[in-house]
Amino acid sequence: MKKILFALFTGFIFLNSAFGQLSVSFAVTHPTCSGYNDGAIDLSISGGTLPYTILWYHQSDLISAAEDLNGLVQGEYIVQVIDSAGLTIMDTAWLFPPYEISTIDTIADATCYSGNGTINITPSGGTPFYVGILSELLWDPYLQEYYIDSTLMDTLMTNIDTTSLIWSVPAGNYMVFIADNSGLGCVIQKFIVINQPSAPLTFNTTFDNVTCKGGSDGWITIVPDGGTPPYTYAWSGGQTTSSITAQAAGIYTLTVIDANSCSKTESIEIEEPFQSLLIYEDVADVSCRDNHDGAVTVTLIENALAPYTYAWSNGTSASEITGLDAGTYSVTITDANSCQTTETYTVGLNDIDCIVIYNVVTPDGNGKNDVWEIKNIHLYPDCSVAVYNRWGKQVFSSDKGYDNLWDCTSDGKLLESGDYYYIINLNFGNYPPYTGPVKILK
Repeated sequence: MKKILFALFTGFIFLNSAFGQLSVSFAVTHPTCSGYNDGAIDLSISGGTLPYTILWYHQSDLISAAEDLNGLVQGEYIVQVIDSAGLTIMDTAWLFPPYEISTIDTIADATCYSGNGTINITPSGGTPFYVGILSELLWDPYLQEYYIDSTLMDTLMTNIDTTSLIWSVPAGNYMVFIADNSGLGCVIQKFIVINQPSAPLTFNTTFDNVTCKGGSDGWITIVPDGGTPPYTYAWSGGQTTSSITAQAAGIYTLTVIDANSCSKTESIEIEEPFQSLLIYEDVADVSCRDNHDGAVTVTLIENALAPYTYAWSNGTSASEITGLDAGTYSVTITDANSCQTTETYTVGLNDIDCIVIYNVVTPDGNGKNDVWEIKNIHLYPDCSVAVYNRWGKQVFSSDKGYDNLWDCTSDGKLLESGDYYYIINLNFGNYPPYTGPVKILK
């Protein structure tokens, strides 16, 4: 380290005594650079009465009783000399570094946990221009990048010139060494800490999908974490709260901004069922023109949560409606999630006669075909039925309705096998009488 000896400062103090005036003087060697400890004071004493007591003070502390001092830093040094006759003299020596470098530092912490800290260093004093080195004491083991006066750097910064703004600096501990252009090797160092929030800005998301196809009961709630409170919220739909409700299916984008203007953006998708309630059914048309045997049965429901409720247009609340005339019927089905669907069904009509008259009876007591049956005759409760033998004698009659129970007897006796003839009047609408043969086989 080069050292320069500057002009000596010499002080003189005189006190009279029997042995001559007591006086002190000193030659001062100033420290080479600010903060260096290579200064020295060479004390000279004359007059007075030997021996002398010498006391040196620095910053109010007694530091030495030697005549000469070495290894001194800049500052004020006071010497007190006492001779054996009790005479006392005091004087002050000042040590100044010839080139003192100082800086004005403006530090901005990293606010967004992403290396956006800044260090603004302005050197002064000494001899411009300045050379500096920025060292990261806790550098991560991967490439670090920051900018010095718009120039991309890596791990070292040099040539500060007169000012330097270092930006995009990650959080960490930095040491700045600055030397001027004097050639004396004077260097100062600055320890700088760039802080950042304890955790990056994030947020936790909870949400619920739309319950029913086409519904709008979805919701999203977020809870910020990290960053610096308070937080503000900006949803793609214009909302500014941490929760949104009554939402349809779709993608919703949220930006959370903390007090440092750090932001975090995410998109959340609310889904809905792929299909509405899917209904499978069986429809039975009315079998003949005067019948009432149409039916609709819901056999299967998909994309729904049991149990289900049914509300038919005719007031029925079961999954099946029967005894229907031809016409249109609707049902609203609601599942356990309150999802609904309404379906409409048409019950058709087979436009044929309902009456089917069987023309053979075998009254042999075997339980099969032992009575004469007229299918659907119950639909005509006012009908009249009469049966005659081949000679025109009436062997059976029913004046109001027929119960399908004639067992081929007349006056309590089983009729002989043979051909018989019937006349059936429905007494309903404009139907003509039904006539024809019926054969009894024993």
